[in-house]
Parts: sequence; structure tokens; C-alpha cells
Amino acid sequence: MGILHCVYDMDGCLSLAHRRPLDFGFLVDSSSDIRPSDWERILWYMRNTIDALQNISPARYGTRVGVVSYASRPRLHFDFNFLWGPNLNKERLKELVSSLYRLAGTDRRIDTAVDFVRENLFSSRGGARPNSRRVRVL
Repeated sequence: MGILHCVYDMDGCLSLAHRRPLDFGFLVDSSSDIRPSDWERILWYMRNTIDALQNISPARYGTRVGVVSYASRPRLHFDFNFLWGPNLNKERLKELVSSLYRLAGTDRRIDTAVDFVRENLFSSRGGARPNSRRVRVL
């Protein structure tokens, strides 16, 4: 895998230039069918994506990150409001990603996971901002 240099949405490169906040959510398969080496690659990808995001901060236009994983059931690991103030930074987010664990079960219920993300992450309950650009990476 190469290093991710820029993440794109419909407007182009995700940057502060848009002057709209970004709510960036990961939805990852963490079922026990995923081999340990592949799980490490998923976490590596997530950390590199976080490195590529610009303006991760508690500022008004700052980028916020949330993570949901799924197997038989979805699990919210952290939402957009989980980190605040000086704790909302790339290094802390990458530490949280590194601590993610796989869920029990071999079922891959992506159908319920997508609904769960919409209702529990990309909502006011999950800290999504009404004027934000919203990106979900599966």
C-alpha cells in the first residue's frame, strides 16, 4: 500500500479552504474473519488517513473524526464529540485507532452498521455539525 496523500470528496481535496467543518467517519469491518495481519493493515490505513486530513482541531472549522466497527453488531468506538480541546489532535486520534479491537462474530452485518452510523455518528447525537461536510469511509 502507498501512503495516502489526500482524501477527496465531491468538492476536491479536504482542506480548510472550504471554510466548512468536516466530520469524517470510519466504518470498519472488525469481524473475527479478518486475519490479524489484515486488521493491522486496516488500522495502518486509518492512521495514515488521519495524517492526511487537514485541520484536525476543536476550532470552529476544525475536522472531527469518529469510528464505528461492525461484525454481527456495530459498535461506536468514538464519536465526533469524544475529544475536545487540546486532546483533539492527530496524535491522540491515532493512539485511539491503534487501541481498537476486533469484535466477536463472523457475521458481517454492514446493513445494520450503515444505519447505525447514520443514526449514531452522523447525527446530532454523534456530534455531527449541521453545516459540516460529511465523509464516511468504509
